[in-house]
Amino acid sequence: MSDSDLDLDSDVNSNSFSSFDELDNSELESEEFSSDEELDHYISHNKSDMNSILQSVIRQCTEQKQVHEAVACVLLIKYQFDTRNIPNLKSSTSIDITGQYDSASNITLCPVCLEDSEMRYGLSCNHWVCTDCFKQYLEINRNELLLKCPGNAKCSKLITNLVYEDLNISRDYSMLLMNAFITSSNRINSDNARKLKNDKSTKGDSNDISDNNSFRLCPFPDCEYTIERLLNTEKVVQCSSNHNFCFDCGSIPHLNIQCEIAAEWLALVDEDIRSQSWINDFTKQCPQCRTRIQKSEGCNHMSCSNCRYQFCWVCSLSWADHSGNSYYICSKVANYKKSIRPSKDKKEDAKLQKYIKLFESNLSMSNSSTSDVLKKSYEVLAWGYVIVYMSTETNNRIILENLLQRLIADIDQNSNVAKRSRAIHDFISNEFEFKK
Repeated sequence: MSDSDLDLDSDVNSNSFSSFDELDNSELESEEFSSDEELDHYISHNKSDMNSILQSVIRQCTEQKQVHEAVACVLLIKYQFDTRNIPNLKSSTSIDITGQYDSASNITLCPVCLEDSEMRYGLSCNHWVCTDCFKQYLEINRNELLLKCPGNAKCSKLITNLVYEDLNISRDYSMLLMNAFITSSNRINSDNARKLKNDKSTKGDSNDISDNNSFRLCPFPDCEYTIERLLNTEKVVQCSSNHNFCFDCGSIPHLNIQCEIAAEWLALVDEDIRSQSWINDFTKQCPQCRTRIQKSEGCNHMSCSNCRYQFCWVCSLSWADHSGNSYYICSKVANYKKSIRPSKDKKEDAKLQKYIKLFESNLSMSNSSTSDVLKKSYEVLAWGYVIVYMSTETNNRIILENLLQRLIADIDQNSNVAKRSRAIHDFISNEFEFKK
């Protein structure tokens, strides 16, 4: 389409927008926001449901590998809850169910504190450590799920949660295990997992743990629900408390804008972040639970203190997907550039403030609306203006601006709202693509 094809002084060019002009008039309340999304594309689970799912996974591993439940948990964590990768062992020689006390007949030197000790604790590897040092080691690392024997740096013996219980070290193991399961399920259900499923040379039960779908905790505060996604194409989900969010990043729905770019925009909208520019450079949100994390020094390997998710500071992807030399240079993003930055140019900054206000006002209307149709329509308006701001001067941008104005008029006239919103949503999805 050339610029001459658009007559901006007329209502809207009939050739350019014929598909949008043929919308039937109907009342707002009778409209349904048509969508390809179906409820059976995902399931909303409460805590009890998730505990049952996790216990089923643990029981399956225990039976398949014929190991103690505590050992099965460590194996699942070590192999990211994918039983295809867990070796078939009659007994797990690298994991002890629990440790043991030893009252040395002769006073020995503790290899950790280098002091004489009569009461020692250790695993079957016989690398003894004084009981106080072993307890302190567990307390310091209470949120770690794969701990090795502290008595010898070369020892690969892993510690189960029963060792914590044996030494009376309290921790919320169930929460840590659940977070590890949810994180691993997302990784397993990636393209690599689908390749494993289609690999005819790979044998396994139809109920293999690696066949599980992806899970994500609802990011809204104090919400107990977890979403299980049945189709990888499903991005926007809703938990049983009616919280809508993007399954991939946990943020509010953001149309087809890439999650990382949407996160940058939301950071700009945050008044505190705009007034404290250093936060842009030294803090980021955890990709899983959205807790803001500050980084003042150190390498790119980050571990969220809230959900224990481990990710790369530079690209925000899972740390498990990075090579060993990524600690100071991200192996995933060689030429990382931000697509949205506050400008020192006053004219450009005024333009940014204009679109921030448009975004905030429409998002506020979406949040306060009691109509699902209006909620989705104002959401389309909010992110539509973000796309207009981010786009270069093209015909598609001009078309989108006109369509957004038409949607505003439709809302005022109480007609065509759902169909217009759906049409704009499809237009954005088909004609705009934003990637770093």
